Amino acid sequence: MTNASSSNSQQSSARASIAPPSPPPESQDQIIHHSVPSLSTLPSLPTLDKLTSPPDCFYQYSFLSAYTAGAVSDGPPVSFLTQYGDYAYGFFPCGTPLALIDSQPYIFTKDGEADKADAEAPVAFAMICLFHPQNRIVTGGGDTVGNLRETFGRGQFGYDGRNSPVVFAVRGAFKLVKLKFGVTFENVQGVVCGFALPGWMEGISGKGFRCVFVSGCKRLGGEVLDFDSIQGSFVEWSVSENVHMGLPWDAKFETMKL
Repeated sequence: MTNASSSNSQQSSARASIAPPSPPPESQDQIIHHSVPSLSTLPSLPTLDKLTSPPDCFYQYSFLSAYTAGAVSDGPPVSFLTQYGDYAYGFFPCGTPLALIDSQPYIFTKDGEADKADAEAPVAFAMICLFHPQNRIVTGGGDTVGNLRETFGRGQFGYDGRNSPVVFAVRGAFKLVKLKFGVTFENVQGVVCGFALPGWMEGISGKGFRCVFVSGCKRLGGEVLDFDSIQGSFVEWSVSENVHMGLPWDAKFETMKL
């Protein structure tokens, strides 16, 4: 009996000495802190360089239909155009035409005067190209807006640009250059340059020929309606096989029904 009692007592003591398991610790969210690199160590965004832009590639900011509907605010500055090319045609928000010729920006008055444009002036609409002429022909004179596509057809591809935009320039002397707003120059030297556009681009870029004139003295010019070149002038042009569009920055654009 004594041995049994002692054995039972030892078992009870052993059971009493086993402590109950402690409850698990309260769960906590694990927070991992990541080190953030300083701005000085972040890679810089790539910048566009007109020297690496594909030659004769057609770039455009905004749509002509959006521009005429009033999306004219918050556009990029004139200096923005030179990141994409050295020739451009477009408009400032006030409706004044602008041009980029040999990387030099111009602004024009209704009286046919030309001046250098402010590099920081905002642009409302523009077509731009890094112009590397694929064709150059010295003509016998008589080139006009009406027969310029015939000249394009004499190029190395025999293609007049009916369905693709053509970048062109006519350099030399002109019997006359007729501008918008009733201004006409006679017996003047300079360059007519711009874009010949196919019909399907009418609401996007315009239709037909969109071009400007700048005189040799750089003081006369404007948006061209027609011209008549003199013998010895030459025409140079390229067909653009790629078209890149940039949407308007104006907040009104998202509310328009174009």
